[in-house]
This record gives sequence, structure tokens and C-alpha cells, in this order.
Amino acid sequence: MILVDDGIAAGSTMRTAIAALRKHHPSEIVVAVPTAHDTSLGTISKIVDRVVCANIRGGFSFAVADAYEIWRDLQEDEVAAMLGL
Repeated sequence: MILVDDGIAAGSTMRTAIAALRKHHPSEIVVAVPTAHDTSLGTISKIVDRVVCANIRGGFSFAVADAYEIWRDLQEDEVAAMLGL
């Protein structure tokens, strides 16, 4: 199973997703993100089989949006429309 997110800052959302996925006993868990904070990524890498991340950042303050040239939050109805729901 591959878990994908737009990035990992503190990592709490990803850790919750991993815990939920483990209840289904997948043969493997891979986390794939375009950007992440190095400390959070290190924590995540210890609880999954593999991590793929192209842009690892450090420092005291990190927001996923900082790694993107263009960023905006999507509304729930926008996402539903994109998914055809």
C-alpha cells in the first residue's frame, strides 16, 4: 500500500494514516511525499517499509506550503468535484 500526501510537516496526520492502514494488515507500507521536514521524515521512516521524498528540509520552522511555488487550500466541494463525487 502506498500512502501519498502533499508533504509532511509535524507528521501527525501521516502517523494516524499509517496506524489506520496497519489495521488492514497490508504486506507493505510505502509513504510517498514530495516534501517533508527531516525530523518528521526520520520518525515516519521507522514505522513503514519505505519512504520516498524528493525534497527534504530542516530548520526550526517548516510548513508544507513553503516548498511550493503556488499553494492554496482546496474546499471540500472542490475536491469532491475533482473526484467526480
